[in-house]
Amino acid sequence: EHDLVNTPGWKFLRRYTRRAKHLRRLLNQTRRQAKNNVPCYKFGVQVPRNVKEAYALDKANGDTKWANAMDLEITQLKDYTAFEDAGKGRHALPRGFQLIHCHMVFDVKEDGRRKARFVAGGHMTQPPRDSVYSSVSSLQSIRTVSFLAELNELELMAADIGNAYLEAYTKEKVAFIAGPEFGPLQGHVMIIRN
Repeated sequence: EHDLVNTPGWKFLRRYTRRAKHLRRLLNQTRRQAKNNVPCYKFGVQVPRNVKEAYALDKANGDTKWANAMDLEITQLKDYTAFEDAGKGRHALPRGFQLIHCHMVFDVKEDGRRKARFVAGGHMTQPPRDSVYSSVSSLQSIRTVSFLAELNELELMAADIGNAYLEAYTKEKVAFIAGPEFGPLQGHVMIIRN
């Protein structure tokens, strides 16, 4: 716009301006990288983006809150026997199983508790033929139930089932390689039970 590509020191950019699509792609990539590298805060607490950063934050803060959150998640997965150890190394992957990537997702609750969730890269498997819809209560439904309970002088109760997704079985034959959050099992091939 200001003809900077013809001034000394800027001429090397001339080839990029000829290809506007390529330039836009480079700019978007730079913005994404900058966004992914900026620290993320929630309720005044820095939220880590990966396990390595979680351990680094614990070390910097002089506590073990993120490590405890990861340990709690892994312990719950073990309690539900969500996976089984197939051995160390990629050669331990059984025939017919697909290797997928798994990682931790971190969050901070309103009361300051740290939360870590172990999630699988479902985008790496074929979509199931069955319905995968999971319904959620709408605000209108909750208001209607609350209104009816108040009219009929009923006691209204609510509940939350923690790790409810662990109660469901999978049809896919998938496995993952355990990361540092698994402690002594790091590097082992873990088969997700179906």
